[in-house]
Amino acid sequence: MGTLSFKSKGSVGATSFSATTKKGGAAQRTAFLAAVISAPTVAAIATALANTAPVVSSGVAFRLPAAVTMALLSIYYWTTLQVSVARHKFGVPPPATSGNADFERVFRAQYNALEGLPIILPALWLSAALIAPLPAAVAGAVYCAGRVSYSLGYYADVKKRGSGFMALSLAQLYLMVLASIGVARQFL
Repeated sequence: MGTLSFKSKGSVGATSFSATTKKGGAAQRTAFLAAVISAPTVAAIATALANTAPVVSSGVAFRLPAAVTMALLSIYYWTTLQVSVARHKFGVPPPATSGNADFERVFRAQYNALEGLPIILPALWLSAALIAPLPAAVAGAVYCAGRVSYSLGYYADVKKRGSGFMALSLAQLYLMVLASIGVARQFL
């Protein structure tokens, strides 16, 4: 058994998370992801709600969200290349998208990455521009790690994509909440 602890402090208040889990198990990974996402989320949301003016930063501050954007696009490109490799490996000629279960998993992972881009990119940039670039970039990096984990898990077996899905979903939700707060503040 191990104990995971995480503490986060925002300008309005602090929050913490603690969980006891088996070392190295899926529960520990899930608890870790929950700790990493939930504590900063609570602190960032409290800070965002307390601020009434939009955050205006210099171009330097937006280097991190820009780097995350390039990482997202690179991951999508990588998943696209994996489909090409899988077509040759499993004998599925274009334009077919079915016929071999192994190919179909690679294809779905790539398509899932594509489906996520119109959600994650606006949420990332709205959060960065209207709340703060650093929390947006960190959440974007967690999303990237989750997307890679999800894809690799999906390539191996449909049942192995869960932890990646959890990470990318929590990061996406976090960014959507921050973006929503940022947009709502513009009307207050």
